[in-house]
Amino acid sequence: MGLGIVRRRRLALPEGVTRPPGLRFWQDPLADRIAMRVFRWIAGGRPLQPWWLPRWWFTVVAADVDDARGVAALWLVRRPGSARRAVSFQQLLERRADGTWRWVGGGSVRPVDPLPSAARRLAAGEPGHLGMAEVYAGAGTRSMAYRLEHGRELVGQAPWIGCTALQVAAEVAFVGLGGRRILVPDTGTMIVVWQVPPPVGLPGQPPLTLASADGTVLSTTSPLHGVDSYTLSQLPD
Repeated sequence: MGLGIVRRRRLALPEGVTRPPGLRFWQDPLADRIAMRVFRWIAGGRPLQPWWLPRWWFTVVAADVDDARGVAALWLVRRPGSARRAVSFQQLLERRADGTWRWVGGGSVRPVDPLPSAARRLAAGEPGHLGMAEVYAGAGTRSMAYRLEHGRELVGQAPWIGCTALQVAAEVAFVGLGGRRILVPDTGTMIVVWQVPPPVGLPGQPPLTLASADGTVLSTTSPLHGVDSYTLSQLPD
């Protein structure tokens, strides 16, 4: 696939989106530029963490590409000076009509979401991991590629693109999303990218299916919230 860098565009928070209490949202032009370079590196079939990007400065936690829909997502954590100042970034990229990819937006929060551990992945029900999946922060916006091709005034007809970061239990081998079957990395920490048609109002996260290695469905998530069905079944009434 063709890759290229184009001038980035910062998007305002869509109308109706609220910011959860206790989280501070950050904008970082450096993280935006790093995201495009990291994406080009990963798209070339190389390891997740580039050799030229020190992990203590920017950690590349996870990445996902839906080539059929032309959308991609990266999860980065920046530590500007110390771990206490770490910021978690979820970055969205989109393929334009000319085949090049561009950064289109993202979300960033502090405190950061948990990072992958060198220890073994926890099973559902073990201390520290209640259910099959723990859903972290994500990001979403209207498709910029659609608006560039059909006219900016048709923003209401543009599909939504977004991403969801999550930690899945040891039993989960695959995550199903929009007809895709995404392999879970060894750490269980991953980000999934999605695209949905334009609804009336703001969309939620599309349903996720959490499956074992033999294809058995272990749990699902609802578009209305990020708690999976197995986890809900373990909670008190």
